[in-house]
Parts: sequence; structure tokens; C-alpha cells
Amino acid sequence: MKNCNHLALASLKPSIAHSRNSPPRDDRQIVELFDRNKSDILSQSEAVELDRYLLLEPWVRLAKAHAYKHLQTAV
Repeated sequence: MKNCNHLALASLKPSIAHSRNSPPRDDRQIVELFDRNKSDILSQSEAVELDRYLLLEPWVRLAKAHAYKHLQTAV
């Protein structure tokens, strides 16, 4: 895991630490996907998108946390 963190940090630029979700999917749209999932009315493509979000979101948070830490120690 430590090697993965170093590889992730090596590829990060300071702007990535301040990035947000990609424009097509903001927080409101993710909440809508969760609601549609609860109602069991997700299309197959929406289900794939929600699965990807649930898989990648913790990794993005971890990378951003490490980027913030790296930026704080670099200054």
C-alpha cells in the first residue's frame, strides 16, 4: 500500500488536490443515482456508473488527503 501511495503522489500536481468531481457528475447527480438505486430503477449504464463511483471515490479521497499532506510538508 505504501508503494501505491508513493506512485500516486508522484503523479499528482498541486491542482489535483483541489479538484472536484468531473463536470458530468456532481454531488447532486450522485445522490440521484443513489435514490434511483434504492427505488430499483437504475438503467444498466447508471448501475455501472454508480459502481465505478463507489469503487473509485475512496481512492480519490485518499489520494487527495495524501496530496494535501504532501503540499503542507513541501511548503
